[in-house]
Amino acid sequence: MVLAMISVALLIGVIVQSAELANEKGKYISLATEYQEYKTAAIAEINGLTTQNQALNASYSILSATYAKLMSDYRSLNNSLNKLNADYAVLNESYSDLKSAYSGLNTSYFDLKTETEGLINKVDDYQKNLQDSMSWFNTNSNLSGIGDRFKTEQVQYNLRDNCFRIQDGKCKIKTGCLWVANTKLGLEYKSDITTTGKEDKLLSLQEFVKNYGGDCEDYALFYKAEINQILDECSSYVPSNIAIEGFVSGGTEDYFLDFKTEYETRYYLPRTQVFELKKEYIYPVEVCGSIFDLNTEAVTGHCVIAFTKNKINSTSQIQTELNKAPLIEPQTGEYMGLINDVSSGIYVAPKPEGTHSYIYMLVTDGDHMLFDETSGTWMSYSEFSQELGSLKQTILATLK
Repeated sequence: MVLAMISVALLIGVIVQSAELANEKGKYISLATEYQEYKTAAIAEINGLTTQNQALNASYSILSATYAKLMSDYRSLNNSLNKLNADYAVLNESYSDLKSAYSGLNTSYFDLKTETEGLINKVDDYQKNLQDSMSWFNTNSNLSGIGDRFKTEQVQYNLRDNCFRIQDGKCKIKTGCLWVANTKLGLEYKSDITTTGKEDKLLSLQEFVKNYGGDCEDYALFYKAEINQILDECSSYVPSNIAIEGFVSGGTEDYFLDFKTEYETRYYLPRTQVFELKKEYIYPVEVCGSIFDLNTEAVTGHCVIAFTKNKINSTSQIQTELNKAPLIEPQTGEYMGLINDVSSGIYVAPKPEGTHSYIYMLVTDGDHMLFDETSGTWMSYSEFSQELGSLKQTILATLK
């Protein structure tokens, strides 16, 4: 009984133990399964981490190379920055100097501007004086410059009555006749000291008539205006149909200076030869220089009349138009020969070697032209006025 109970107890113990073992086995199997799942997950995670690590290593290599390049660039930029800082310091010092210089220049600029404005005013004054002078020459290029209507008509009448005629389809002019017309008006040679009390003053036509004469340059100016008056009255004739008749001494005939008839009182010169000026050389210009003066009977400062083929309007025409142009002594009307020719011995400046008589001044119908010995060139009021105008524009441009 006891044995049986022991056997039963043992059996029960075995059964209990078997149950526990079975339970432990189930736990083990469950743990094994869980371990396998964890292991699989861990392997997958390790593989993922390995892949990430490889990617990170690749990125690190790229970043490391980029970093190395950036460091190199940084060092280069840092060196450039240091150089720029050094340059900046130099420039900053230069800027300070320039700023100081600018301040001084700015002060100088305003001083210069004030001075320049004064210079422009002077240029304007010079230009006005030149324009007034050119206007004066233009006014005194014709008989309207006399100013007095009665005296102007008196001169015109004397010219028409004595000095030109329309004959054979031509307008014929006698250069010696103007002396006749002027003598009838009481006009004669007088020095500037006599007429104005001043040396070398060019009289206007009005002053010339009022003073009943003037010196050679005054006489030449008046003579030129008279010829222009005659040309105006012969204006319907072309230059080829205008004949200007001069004279030279030493002929065999008596020469009548006017166109009057034999039944009227006439002026004539004995033993004189008629000389017709070159065809189409009809435009008078007053030429002055070192020329024989019949009043002093010496080569001195004197003015006569040249006749040119075209009117002289600029200095560039002087050499061409005056070359071989006929000359007339306005106080007598006598032919003097040709310019730049042995017939007159008078040349246009610059004078050739070995010559004594030469022309260095011109009075045209609207300008005054002079030869400048220093530069060796001709200058005129009009061209100088143009140069002043250009200078003014240049000065104004610098002020902008």
